[in-house]
Amino acid sequence: MRTHLLFTAMGLFLCFSSIGQPLLPSSQKEELVTALSRRYPGITLQNLEKELIPYALVKGKPKELKRFVDFGKKLHKQFREQTIKKVPFWKLKNHPSIDVLYMEGVGHYGPIWGYLVMDETDKTIVDVCFFHRAETRTYGADITLDWFQGQFAGMKLSADGQLLQLEMPDRESYTFGGVRLDAISGATQTNRGLMDMYNGMLRNYSALLTGKTEL
Repeated sequence: MRTHLLFTAMGLFLCFSSIGQPLLPSSQKEELVTALSRRYPGITLQNLEKELIPYALVKGKPKELKRFVDFGKKLHKQFREQTIKKVPFWKLKNHPSIDVLYMEGVGHYGPIWGYLVMDETDKTIVDVCFFHRAETRTYGADITLDWFQGQFAGMKLSADGQLLQLEMPDRESYTFGGVRLDAISGATQTNRGLMDMYNGMLRNYSALLTGKTEL
C-alpha cells in the first residue's frame, strides 16, 4: 500500500511539474527537425540526413563533414565558454542558400540553446527555434513559444559587412538593427542569457555572416 501511494505521488509530481514545459527532443536530429518544421514541413527524422549537408567552420573556412554526428559534451562546453574552434552548421540540399546555425547559452535555471535558419543570399533570418532545460513560465520558458520566436523572422543578421547585435535597452524589450522586439516579461536573467547567446552565435559564425567566406 505504501509503495503504491509512493508511486502515485511521484506520478502526480512528474505530471504537474511538466505542465507548461516543452517536450525536449532526445537528440540533435530531432531538434533540427523541430527547428525546420515550420518552414520546411517535408523534412522529417526519417529523411533528415538526406535533406541536410553537415558542415563546420574551421578557422573561418567551411568544410563539408563526412557524416552526421550529434554534439558531444566537449563541444557544448566550448560553446558555453566561447572557446569553440570547429563551428558546426548545416545546409539544406534542396535549398542551397539556406543555412542552419547553432547557438548555446545559459538561462535563469540552466542551459538554453537554439537553431537559426538563415538565407545566406541576403543574410536574413528565416526562422529561429529555442530550447531550454529548466526555465519556468515565470522565468523564461516562453522563449519556446511561437509568438516570441516569430519576431525574429525577416530580421537581418548583418548589413554592409557589419554584424547586427541583439541589444536589451530595458527589461521588457530587445532592439535588433533598430527594430524593437518584445522580451519575456519578468524573465530578465533569461532574456539577458538569450541576448548573450545570440551575440555569441554572431561571433562564432562571423565569417559566414559578413560574407568573408563562400561555399
